Amino acid sequence: MYFRLKHDLPGGVITKILRFFKLFAIIMVAALQLSAKSSAQKITLQEKNATIQQIFHAIWKQNGVQFVYTNEVLQGAKPVTISVKNADMTDVLDICFKEQPFTYQITNKAIIVKRKTIITKAAPEKITVHGVVTDSLGKPLSGVSVVVKGTKNGTVTSDLGMYSLDQVPENATLVYSYVGMLSQEIEVNGQTSISVILKNQPTDLDQIVVIGYGTQKKEFLTAAISTVSGAELVKAPVPNISTALKGQLAGLVALQNSGKPGSDGATLTIRGIGTYTGQTGPLIMVDGIARDTYDDIDPNEVESISILKDASATAVYGVRGANGVILITTKRGKVGAPQISLSGQTAITQFTNIPKFVNSYEYATLLNEQSFETYWINHANDADIHSWDDFVQKRNANWKKEANIYYSDEDLNYYKNAHTPKLPGGQTNPYYDPYFHPDVNWVDQIFKKSTQMSQANANIKGGTKFMRYFVSLGYLIQGGMFKTDYLTFPDEMEFRKNRYNLRGNFDFDVTEDFKVSVNLAAQFVQIGGMDNDAYTWEKRILWSTPLASPGMIDGKYVVPFNNQNDQLNPMYAIENSNSYNITNNSILNSSVIFKYQLDKLTKGLSVKALGSYDSYFSSAAGGNYKPLWYGIRENPSGDKLDPILVQLNDPTPPSRWGDYYNGKWRKLYGEVSINYDRQFGQHTISALALGSKEKNMILIWSMTYRTPMKVWRAGCITLMPINILRSSIWAITDRRIFRKDKGLVFSPLTLLGGSFPMSLFILKMILSVS
Repeated sequence: MYFRLKHDLPGGVITKILRFFKLFAIIMVAALQLSAKSSAQKITLQEKNATIQQIFHAIWKQNGVQFVYTNEVLQGAKPVTISVKNADMTDVLDICFKEQPFTYQITNKAIIVKRKTIITKAAPEKITVHGVVTDSLGKPLSGVSVVVKGTKNGTVTSDLGMYSLDQVPENATLVYSYVGMLSQEIEVNGQTSISVILKNQPTDLDQIVVIGYGTQKKEFLTAAISTVSGAELVKAPVPNISTALKGQLAGLVALQNSGKPGSDGATLTIRGIGTYTGQTGPLIMVDGIARDTYDDIDPNEVESISILKDASATAVYGVRGANGVILITTKRGKVGAPQISLSGQTAITQFTNIPKFVNSYEYATLLNEQSFETYWINHANDADIHSWDDFVQKRNANWKKEANIYYSDEDLNYYKNAHTPKLPGGQTNPYYDPYFHPDVNWVDQIFKKSTQMSQANANIKGGTKFMRYFVSLGYLIQGGMFKTDYLTFPDEMEFRKNRYNLRGNFDFDVTEDFKVSVNLAAQFVQIGGMDNDAYTWEKRILWSTPLASPGMIDGKYVVPFNNQNDQLNPMYAIENSNSYNITNNSILNSSVIFKYQLDKLTKGLSVKALGSYDSYFSSAAGGNYKPLWYGIRENPSGDKLDPILVQLNDPTPPSRWGDYYNGKWRKLYGEVSINYDRQFGQHTISALALGSKEKNMILIWSMTYRTPMKVWRAGCITLMPINILRSSIWAITDRRIFRKDKGLVFSPLTLLGGSFPMSLFILKMILSVS
């Protein structure tokens, strides 16, 4: 069934309806075209830190699209920086709305801006967690702290090691801690039952200590051994190892006699001196090899330093260890990704205490007082002296006449005004006479207030299962405290030290049982400065007076014309009596170690072979200059500020001499050992059999003949041709070491044509049962 509605409409109404639909269609098409145009039109923007409203306005100017928003919606808007050219609208909007607290929606007629919807997560449900805490042997632990990480919600375990903790979020982390045990953190992840096994915390007794020819656990150690880590050594910016050890180890005494660069190493003794002939210092072992050139090792290369102090610890080294042993272990690579370490230090060095000297006015006053008091010594018992008044009357009338040195009141005024050329009103000071009444602080003229020492290090370590490496490059520069800018050779005369360190330690696992280690280290050290610096303080400074001479006038050394003594001018005496020396030292330390583990024969058995080659070479260069000096006389015109300078000596050219041998030696060392180290339950048995051979080649005598051609030329440096004839003698020491119990056997010392061979063979056996 259906119904049909029939209604006849007038013709005018139908026409109006048709026109309405036609107009509606035209409007819809236009709107769609506008929307498509706004979306497809390209945008170009160049804005920096613009507000979001400025961005909306710029887009509207180019596109005509409207943005619909309220001020509340734009709260918290961030500045916009954008740089686009001919970009799509959506791309531009994505950039502008990135990280904003609001978003956008494109409609047909506008872009609507609205706040972002923040979705809040529901709080995790809270549960009750229970469990048991035991040690590695399964014994329940009482009093273990169980805490929800980051909160105060916690509990402790009962006598049976059980615990129960309420109000624990499902995603929380529980922290289990107990004295003497390693703490553990365990994520709950919705679990209601969590049992934990705590492990014992390692103690000092578990530490591995480097001892003679090996390592040992501290709990098995009975000898007197102290150890310091390399991290402690680099805390203080010091230029050498011996100085860094001061105050670090019990029983070690470090005595430093000088602060001069290159000579500031400390003399080390361990529990005093055990021998009074020959070597009185401790034996220094670097990576298992005796080395005297340890002081210039970069502290950044050191892993640890141990000192062996008593007889039981040093017995394996025989007589050489009578004064104790210092074991230096350098860093090595570990399995893992490369780790690059960069470090730098700068230190300011200055005198801790310098005596304060009197000035010229004070010095002259004290000399007058000395003459005044001396009169009593000379005339207290004169026959014409019957009372104190008689002495005072006679002293006042005669002491100035008899004084060896007397400065008048006018002289004292001159000295008092030696640094005051102008009066407070700007007038010329009539008592200003810096040349004939000087006041010179020689300490300020000769020494710096401070100097700088800097060092830098770059190293990389890492490795794989088959190869590990540690490579280090270091640099140190250290300055001295003497001023040298007034000298002819200012750079050469300045005390300084430049050191370059290079080290590479490589470990190779050829097989699971066979391992090879290669160690290479080089040190290049340059030390410069004067050769007579100790004399400067003892004789130059302490013998001088502040009123002796003005020092230098217009770059010329001056002394009083009527008293031509170089002690009156320490600056002249320093250059006249000193030569500069520049020493270049190069040191090479190398070693190869082969170790084979013989567990297939018996567990704990291994053999080891070591070979090393060390080389040292030193060269030096120098020079000097005998400067001109002048006597100062008063100008006949009476002008005190324009004195007459009279040359007192003839000019001589500066001299330089080139590099020459300063010392050289080479050392070969070989070692073979068999080691047994095995643990049976709580007992450990270790034994070592070792044989070694050492060969030293030392240049002990060298003579150089020079026949320079004399060339007299003033005012310039002349390089003079030199004829050189060199003659040398080498001393070769061949030592084989064999030791059984405490017996030592030396072969006779023979002298054969400049060769000094000595043979000694020692077999070292150590057996310890813990």
